Amino acid sequence: MTENLEFRIGNWELGIGNWELGIGNWELGIVFLVFLVFLVSLVSLLFLPVGAIAHFLGRYYHNIIG
Repeated sequence: MTENLEFRIGNWELGIGNWELGIGNWELGIVFLVFLVFLVSLVSLLFLPVGAIAHFLGRYYHNIIG
């Protein structure tokens, strides 16, 4: 009975360790998510002027041809 209880307490400590690891992974996930959102917004901002220029060039050429 006592050995079983000690074993459970040991597992509980391991569970706390895993929980802390989970918190660490969770923080890493949040940082990665923020970085991913930043990266996507940066890329979209880079492609926005290209899209606008292509749009205006397309309208310009369409007016010349049409």
